[in-house]
Amino acid sequence: ITRDLFERHVGKKLNWPDDVFRFTYSFSLNKGIQPGPYYEDWMSWRANVITTFISQFRAHIQKFRPTAQLGVYA
Repeated sequence: ITRDLFERHVGKKLNWPDDVFRFTYSFSLNKGIQPGPYYEDWMSWRANVITTFISQFRAHIQKFRPTAQLGVYA
């Protein structure tokens, strides 16, 4: 679902996940990431989705517990 939504956002079908990123491994088997052409768009879109969700969630919680505090680690 997330991939389909992101592809709609960028307006094209992507070669998933290579157009966003690829996992790489060094000779010592350390894992890394090689960004693809849509990496920055993916990171920005993903951050916006999380921000929108948290904003809507907070508004919903405050209807029932106006003094509730919300902490997020993402």
